[in-house]
Amino acid sequence: MGYAAGLQEPWLLHVPARPRLGYRMLTHFYPFVPFANPDEDRFYKRWVRDRLHYHEALFCAAARVVDALRADVGRDDFSTFHVRRGDLQYKSVKIAAGEIFERTRDYLQDGEVLYIATDEKAKDFFKPMASRYTLRFLDDYVHLLKGISSNHYGMIEQIVASRGRTFSGTFFSSFSGYINRLRGYYGFSDSTFYY
Repeated sequence: MGYAAGLQEPWLLHVPARPRLGYRMLTHFYPFVPFANPDEDRFYKRWVRDRLHYHEALFCAAARVVDALRADVGRDDFSTFHVRRGDLQYKSVKIAAGEIFERTRDYLQDGEVLYIATDEKAKDFFKPMASRYTLRFLDDYVHLLKGISSNHYGMIEQIVASRGRTFSGTFFSSFSGYINRLRGYYGFSDSTFYY
Protein backbone atom coordinates (compact mmCIF):
# COMPACT_ATOMS: atom_id res chain seq x y z
CA MET A 1 0.00 0.00 0.00
CA GLY A 2 1.43 3.36 -0.91
CA TYR A 3 0.86 6.83 0.48
CA ALA A 4 1.22 10.00 -1.55
CA ALA A 5 3.60 12.71 -0.34
CA GLY A 6 0.65 14.68 1.04
CA LEU A 7 0.03 11.89 3.54
CA GLN A 8 3.70 11.15 4.26
CA GLU A 9 5.12 14.60 4.94
CA PRO A 10 2.82 16.28 7.49
CA TRP A 11 3.77 16.12 11.14
CA LEU A 12 0.08 15.86 12.05
CA LEU A 13 -2.66 14.22 9.99
CA HIS A 14 -6.26 15.04 10.86
CA VAL A 15 -8.95 12.60 9.73
CA PRO A 16 -12.26 14.43 10.19
CA ALA A 17 -15.55 12.70 10.92
CA ARG A 18 -18.52 14.36 9.32
CA PRO A 19 -21.63 12.19 9.76
CA ARG A 20 -23.88 14.78 8.10
CA LEU A 21 -21.81 14.43 4.94
CA GLY A 22 -22.02 10.64 5.10
CA TYR A 23 -18.67 9.64 6.57
CA ARG A 24 -17.26 8.99 9.99
CA MET A 25 -14.62 6.79 11.56
CA LEU A 26 -16.27 3.78 13.20
CA THR A 27 -13.14 2.35 14.78
CA HIS A 28 -9.92 3.44 16.37
CA PHE A 29 -7.37 5.09 14.10
CA TYR A 30 -4.29 3.12 15.11
CA PRO A 31 -4.99 -0.14 13.22
CA PHE A 32 -4.62 1.93 10.04
CA VAL A 33 -1.17 3.34 10.82
CA PRO A 34 1.28 1.02 9.05
CA PHE A 35 5.01 0.73 9.69
CA ALA A 36 7.43 -0.70 7.14
CA ASN A 37 9.34 -2.48 9.90
CA PRO A 38 7.17 -5.21 11.49
CA ASP A 39 8.98 -4.85 14.84
CA GLU A 40 8.11 -1.13 14.96
CA ASP A 41 4.53 -1.92 13.97
CA ARG A 42 4.15 -4.40 16.84
CA PHE A 43 5.88 -2.02 19.27
CA TYR A 44 3.46 0.85 18.60
CA LYS A 45 0.36 -1.37 18.52
CA ARG A 46 1.41 -2.77 21.90
CA TRP A 47 2.11 0.75 23.14
CA VAL A 48 -1.46 1.73 22.29
CA ARG A 49 -2.78 -1.42 23.97
CA ASP A 50 -0.80 -0.79 27.16
CA ARG A 51 -1.06 3.01 27.42
CA LEU A 52 -4.33 4.15 25.84
CA HIS A 53 -7.06 2.57 27.91
CA TYR A 54 -9.80 3.38 30.37
CA HIS A 55 -8.87 4.79 33.77
CA GLU A 56 -7.97 2.23 36.44
CA ALA A 57 -11.00 3.22 38.54
CA LEU A 58 -13.26 1.91 35.77
CA PHE A 59 -11.41 -1.41 35.67
CA CYS A 60 -11.79 -1.65 39.47
CA ALA A 61 -15.53 -0.94 39.23
CA ALA A 62 -15.91 -3.52 36.44
CA ALA A 63 -14.01 -6.05 38.59
CA ARG A 64 -16.61 -5.62 41.34
CA VAL A 65 -19.35 -6.43 38.83
CA VAL A 66 -17.45 -9.44 37.47
CA ASP A 67 -16.88 -10.75 41.01
CA ALA A 68 -20.60 -10.38 41.74
CA LEU A 69 -21.47 -12.18 38.50
CA ARG A 70 -19.14 -15.02 39.42
CA ALA A 71 -20.80 -15.22 42.83
CA ASP A 72 -24.21 -15.46 41.07
CA VAL A 73 -22.90 -18.25 38.85
CA GLY A 74 -21.19 -20.11 41.66
CA ARG A 75 -18.15 -20.60 39.42
CA ASP A 76 -15.76 -18.51 37.35
CA ASP A 77 -17.49 -18.53 33.98
CA PHE A 78 -20.51 -16.83 32.48
CA SER A 79 -21.19 -15.64 28.94
CA THR A 80 -21.70 -12.10 27.76
CA PHE A 81 -23.61 -10.24 25.07
CA HIS A 82 -23.76 -6.79 23.61
CA VAL A 83 -27.21 -6.18 22.16
CA ARG A 84 -27.41 -2.79 20.47
CA ARG A 85 -30.95 -1.57 20.00
CA GLY A 86 -30.72 2.24 19.93
CA ASP A 87 -29.24 4.52 17.30
CA LEU A 88 -27.27 1.95 15.29
CA GLN A 89 -27.47 2.96 11.65
CA TYR A 90 -27.39 -0.65 10.38
CA LYS A 91 -31.00 -1.78 10.70
CA SER A 92 -30.20 -5.28 9.41
CA VAL A 93 -28.49 -6.21 12.70
CA LYS A 94 -31.30 -4.94 14.94
CA ILE A 95 -33.00 -8.30 15.20
CA ALA A 96 -35.54 -9.78 17.61
CA ALA A 97 -34.41 -11.53 20.79
CA GLY A 98 -35.92 -14.80 19.51
CA GLU A 99 -33.58 -14.67 16.52
CA ILE A 100 -30.60 -13.84 18.76
CA PHE A 101 -31.61 -16.84 20.89
CA GLU A 102 -31.69 -19.16 17.86
CA ARG A 103 -28.37 -17.93 16.45
CA THR A 104 -26.46 -18.32 19.73
CA ARG A 105 -27.95 -21.40 21.42
CA ASP A 106 -25.42 -23.89 20.00
CA TYR A 107 -22.47 -22.54 21.99
CA LEU A 108 -24.24 -21.54 25.20
CA GLN A 109 -25.04 -23.88 28.09
CA ASP A 110 -28.55 -24.51 29.45
CA GLY A 111 -29.13 -22.39 32.54
CA GLU A 112 -25.96 -20.39 31.97
CA VAL A 113 -25.77 -16.86 33.36
CA LEU A 114 -25.67 -14.32 30.54
CA TYR A 115 -24.52 -10.78 31.20
CA ILE A 116 -26.14 -8.51 28.60
CA ALA A 117 -24.73 -5.06 27.90
CA THR A 118 -27.52 -3.24 26.13
CA ASP A 119 -29.19 0.08 25.54
CA GLU A 120 -32.60 -1.66 25.39
CA LYS A 121 -34.73 -0.22 28.21
CA ALA A 122 -37.53 -2.82 28.05
CA LYS A 123 -36.01 -5.92 29.62
CA ASP A 124 -39.02 -8.01 28.55
CA PHE A 125 -37.49 -7.78 25.04
CA PHE A 126 -35.17 -10.58 26.23
CA LYS A 127 -37.98 -12.96 27.34
CA PRO A 128 -37.15 -15.59 24.69
CA MET A 129 -33.63 -15.86 26.12
CA ALA A 130 -34.82 -15.84 29.74
CA SER A 131 -36.60 -19.16 29.14
CA ARG A 132 -33.26 -20.98 28.85
CA TYR A 133 -30.71 -18.73 30.60
CA THR A 134 -30.35 -16.61 33.71
CA LEU A 135 -30.03 -13.02 32.52
CA ARG A 136 -28.12 -10.26 34.23
CA PHE A 137 -27.79 -6.58 33.35
CA LEU A 138 -25.81 -3.66 34.72
CA ASP A 139 -29.00 -2.59 36.54
CA ASP A 140 -28.56 -5.69 38.75
CA TYR A 141 -25.15 -4.47 39.91
CA VAL A 142 -25.44 -0.69 39.82
CA HIS A 143 -25.31 -0.64 43.64
CA LEU A 144 -21.64 -1.67 43.28
CA LEU A 145 -20.88 1.50 41.33
CA LYS A 146 -21.39 4.14 44.01
CA GLY A 147 -19.28 7.20 43.27
CA ILE A 148 -18.96 6.34 39.56
CA SER A 149 -20.62 8.72 37.11
CA SER A 150 -23.33 7.10 35.01
CA ASN A 151 -21.48 8.60 32.03
CA HIS A 152 -18.90 5.85 32.58
CA TYR A 153 -21.32 2.93 32.72
CA GLY A 154 -20.87 2.07 29.04
CA MET A 155 -17.11 1.76 29.50
CA ILE A 156 -17.62 -0.44 32.55
CA GLU A 157 -20.01 -2.62 30.56
CA GLN A 158 -17.39 -3.09 27.85
CA ILE A 159 -14.87 -4.29 30.41
CA VAL A 160 -17.39 -6.65 32.05
CA ALA A 161 -18.54 -8.02 28.69
CA SER A 162 -14.94 -8.70 27.70
CA ARG A 163 -14.56 -11.19 30.58
CA GLY A 164 -17.19 -13.76 29.51
CA ARG A 165 -16.52 -17.40 28.64
CA THR A 166 -18.07 -16.49 25.30
CA PHE A 167 -19.01 -13.09 23.91
CA SER A 168 -21.75 -12.44 21.35
CA GLY A 169 -21.75 -8.97 19.84
CA THR A 170 -23.75 -6.81 17.50
CA PHE A 171 -22.24 -6.87 14.03
CA PHE A 172 -21.11 -3.43 12.76
CA SER A 173 -21.03 -2.04 16.32
CA SER A 174 -17.80 -0.32 17.34
CA PHE A 175 -18.87 -0.90 20.99
CA SER A 176 -18.85 -4.67 20.33
CA GLY A 177 -15.63 -4.23 18.36
CA TYR A 178 -13.81 -2.78 21.36
CA ILE A 179 -15.07 -5.59 23.59
CA ASN A 180 -13.63 -8.02 21.06
CA ARG A 181 -10.32 -6.10 21.07
CA LEU A 182 -10.18 -6.32 24.88
CA ARG A 183 -10.82 -10.07 24.68
CA GLY A 184 -7.87 -10.36 22.33
CA TYR A 185 -5.70 -8.44 24.78
CA TYR A 186 -6.77 -10.88 27.53
CA GLY A 187 -5.95 -13.92 25.39
CA PHE A 188 -9.48 -15.21 24.68
CA SER A 189 -9.61 -16.99 21.34
CA ASP A 190 -12.34 -18.64 19.26
CA SER A 191 -15.04 -17.56 21.68
CA THR A 192 -16.34 -14.34 20.12
CA PHE A 193 -19.41 -14.48 17.91
CA TYR A 194 -21.50 -11.90 16.08
CA TYR A 195 -25.18 -12.79 15.71
